[in-house]
Amino acid sequence: MDWKRVVSEQAALTEKLRAEIVELKAEIASHKKNSSNSSKPPSSDIVKPSKDKSRRRKRRKSGSQKGHKKHSRTPFNKEQLDNIIEVKLEYCPQCKGTITPTNEPPKVNQQVDFHGKTLTITEYRRSQYHCNHCGSNCIAQRPDTLQSGLFSANLIAATAYLKGLCHMSYTTLQDFYKSLYAIQVSTGFLAHQIRKASEALKPSYEELVQQLSNEEHLHSDETGHKHHGHGYWTWCLLAKRYTVFPIDSRRSSIVLEDILGNNYEGTISSDYYAVYRKFARLSSASKRNGDRRL
Repeated sequence: MDWKRVVSEQAALTEKLRAEIVELKAEIASHKKNSSNSSKPPSSDIVKPSKDKSRRRKRRKSGSQKGHKKHSRTPFNKEQLDNIIEVKLEYCPQCKGTITPTNEPPKVNQQVDFHGKTLTITEYRRSQYHCNHCGSNCIAQRPDTLQSGLFSANLIAATAYLKGLCHMSYTTLQDFYKSLYAIQVSTGFLAHQIRKASEALKPSYEELVQQLSNEEHLHSDETGHKHHGHGYWTWCLLAKRYTVFPIDSRRSSIVLEDILGNNYEGTISSDYYAVYRKFARLSSASKRNGDRRL
């Protein structure tokens, strides 16, 4: 037997198998590449590998979870109740036998209902007169409650609440009043009510703006937006107990100077925007960027 020839053939086969292994490894590696582990775009992910089922979290059952403390709604008190209905039995529902009341307190269930139109609509009929002395005609004066117009002060406040905090659009507000209360008003009328609310809140807003300069620590940021095609900036100045949102067409340190003054000595936490660094140089304010004070 020619051992040299056998060894040579085995060596050639080994090299061939080694080359095939390298080729197969490269092919497997290329199949494993996707947008999450390489620079390939997501569109190249033809078939994404399935997630490891052993790492999946078990889906929780709906409702309260085992071991968690039960949270129940606080019942309405007696002063809040409009009606109390006693529900009684005349006989046993099981055997129709005679029953005797126990000393146990009744089981209580409460329900809130909506009874049609809950708003009140008042018509003021202002009498007209003719003066027998001077010959002029006169009309009874409008009561003070009519100064707010068609909507009372309370309803204007509720409209502003729905528009501002609840983020209702004017068309949604329009449908709200029409569908629930049969009140048909235009979106322009509703916008006018919001302006009334803004004017009523203006003194309180100005009072808070004046208080900002006395705060020891403020957080500040600004974001841009457009109104009727013009660019504006809404500034956010967060104090410990309140937040003020001044709107200005400028994004400069002049806005901070107008609001806080050049003698502000507190600390302002914000991003690294140049406006805050400039204001820190012009005033006595300390600027905080993350945990670093400048």
